[in-house]
Amino acid sequence: MEFSMWDAEKTLKSFSRVSGGVRRGYLARVKVGLVHRSDNTYNASAIAVVIPADQGGSVEERHLGFLYDADLREIGSSRLPALIRYAGGEVECDAVIVDRATLALDLPDLAVLGNAIGKFLRSRGADPGVSVMPEPAPERVGDRFRTRTILGTEETLDLLRSCPEPGGVIAGVDISMVHPFESDSWALNLHESATGRHLGTVQDTTLFLVDERDRDAALPHLAAQDVPVRPPRPAPRATVPGSWPTGQVPNVRPRWDRGAIVLHAGGAPEGHFMESFAIFNSETGVLWVEDQRLVDVASLCTSRLGLDVKRVRTPREPWELDEEVSQEDLWGTRPRGTSIDPWAKPALLAYQQRAVPRGILTKLVTFNGIADPAASQAAADPQFSVHHRFVRGRRRMFPEHTMLGTSAPCRLCGAAALEFTTPIGTGELAYCHTCLRHATSGLGDDLDRAVKAVKVIIETEFDGDLFLEQQLAPLHINPAAPVAAELIDRALLLRFAIARGVFPWTHVLEATGLAKDGLRTSRGTLIRARDGHLCHSLREKAVCDFLHIRGISHTREPMYPSDDDYNPNGLRRADWGLADGTMVELWGMPNDPAYAAKMVEKRELTARHGLRLVELLDRDLPNLPNIFAEWAPDGVDSGWEWSPLLLVSQQAQDAAAEKAIRARAAKKAAPDSTARGVNAASVAARDERLERCRRALQLQAQGRTRATIAAELGLSSDAVKALLRDGRFYADPSTAPARRELAELAAKARNFGTTRTSFQEEHSLSPDRAKECWRDAGVLFPTDTDRQSSTG
Repeated sequence: MEFSMWDAEKTLKSFSRVSGGVRRGYLARVKVGLVHRSDNTYNASAIAVVIPADQGGSVEERHLGFLYDADLREIGSSRLPALIRYAGGEVECDAVIVDRATLALDLPDLAVLGNAIGKFLRSRGADPGVSVMPEPAPERVGDRFRTRTILGTEETLDLLRSCPEPGGVIAGVDISMVHPFESDSWALNLHESATGRHLGTVQDTTLFLVDERDRDAALPHLAAQDVPVRPPRPAPRATVPGSWPTGQVPNVRPRWDRGAIVLHAGGAPEGHFMESFAIFNSETGVLWVEDQRLVDVASLCTSRLGLDVKRVRTPREPWELDEEVSQEDLWGTRPRGTSIDPWAKPALLAYQQRAVPRGILTKLVTFNGIADPAASQAAADPQFSVHHRFVRGRRRMFPEHTMLGTSAPCRLCGAAALEFTTPIGTGELAYCHTCLRHATSGLGDDLDRAVKAVKVIIETEFDGDLFLEQQLAPLHINPAAPVAAELIDRALLLRFAIARGVFPWTHVLEATGLAKDGLRTSRGTLIRARDGHLCHSLREKAVCDFLHIRGISHTREPMYPSDDDYNPNGLRRADWGLADGTMVELWGMPNDPAYAAKMVEKRELTARHGLRLVELLDRDLPNLPNIFAEWAPDGVDSGWEWSPLLLVSQQAQDAAAEKAIRARAAKKAAPDSTARGVNAASVAARDERLERCRRALQLQAQGRTRATIAAELGLSSDAVKALLRDGRFYADPSTAPARRELAELAAKARNFGTTRTSFQEEHSLSPDRAKECWRDAGVLFPTDTDRQSSTG
């Protein structure tokens, strides 16, 4: 049984060496400890897996990971903690080191284990705690008793009748190729386009749905994408009148198992989920049903799946199929675990030998178009094309591509793959699902290698800009200047070297030595977007770059309207404002309670004032084209907008050119001093304020409170607060680096003849903030005109 390992690779490697090591192709059996971590804030019943105590070190130093909550519930949430208390704080457990990063516990069936722990503790007079899985109760079957661990017929019928609330209309279906745990063959995974709701899978042309009521809505979407699916068959006639309501869709969960199709009641308790009430043997066409009273609903389920049932059979005693019927009759003759996938050729050997370069820029030797016999046989399978059209990695790396309907050896490993063309490439391409998966997830855990690859991608695909880990997909190549296939091979190989989610991305960027231009502030790292806007994170920069590249008019940090309840100070800002007044927020810490409370208040604020709010999370970043589609100018391509190397739309270029012409005309029309917002009156007012700042600081240094300073200067307390803030800043500008940077930008803008209004618009500032920047520039970076105006 596997468990959750988080940031424990080094500990496991060290343990591996001490306990006998892991050699190539060798599994090491070891002992580990189980410790109850009641201090875990997420789950007070948490069980940690640790290196045995005899190897020394604290529990934290020996920590390897935590058991999954679902496994704890099946054992009984308090059973293991009770056993560990009885044992004195730690229990020994057998485990197997599978490889350098994987350790698995050697445990029996978890429900059996939980019951055994309970019996053991009771026999010792100890408190066994509460078991989530109920103890089996004896049940009379004929003239004997047996332990009943399965659902009964009435319970099953109740579950099949009790469908959850409808999931709603299916707007679209997203399809990707997967290899389900319970199946021996590849399948197509289905998700609802708008919500991401998991709909089910298509396996061997059979549609298996999470909610059977979605079938009629899903079938047209699959047909539109040329996915062959068995159509439903006519509903069978009832054999037991009244056993199932006519026309009611059962809450059934069908799935593949060893080539057979098993039917489960949806919504069954966790311990009973794997219990089927019917099994369809696909080899013989026989539908085996656990009870005659379940025949009608089982037949209805198989007819909806489009299965051709030749015969229905039941056991002599209800729920005794496993006892009365041979495994071959139930499941078929094919042994469990035998693959029926003729084209799942593993490419790991090819990767080890040639696809993972020793040096990050090593040229990969391809197969030069010569496919091996297995690849040719795979490509000839009609299901090969059906499945491989929906490889997720291809769509992530190449959002715009055209399938050619032909197969060829993968350019990276030689396995069978489908050919396609893409706007960023000059010729045909072919990459197998395994190579594309490794390009999207990375291989290995070598930080140095990942850093080298990131540095190359920064220079070749991002114009020297830092980027987010999520931005590794798609490839960032300008479709207006497509490249040769060899360069696309190279871009994918570079991504092989970057294991996603293994290292904190900030550590990777810092290790490149290129993350030195950001300016640290209390709100994060200030980094300049491509349109000049200041952003507080790479995520904000990615969104700002997208809006700029797409030609979507936007401002940075617009003010929310004042509100007595949600914005009493009038200081709250959104991350972006769009031209129609829509506010955009990129939520950075939605799981933090204090931050989440502010999110709720901003939602209430926008609702009260009739403003539209677009909310973004990290997971939404790859979907920005769809989220902002209604604001995008017409005629802009929609497949590659997240790439910073895209050409700016013609509309955005024209707008920028017109803005530059207006700025030059304004500069010529206005005298130098007024163009920069500098005149004797403004300088006098600035000097007077500076004097008040000095006086306020002087009084504060003498021990005066803000209220007494306000009384002496004849000002409000808030005005004194602003004077003290400005005074401290002018005395030492390094105390507010972001404000100093804006002042420097304002000084440069003044020198170039830019007006304060233009500066305000260019940097998305409020009028008060722009006025402050202009004033700060005059104080910190005075020009000759400033000095002349100040002296008279």
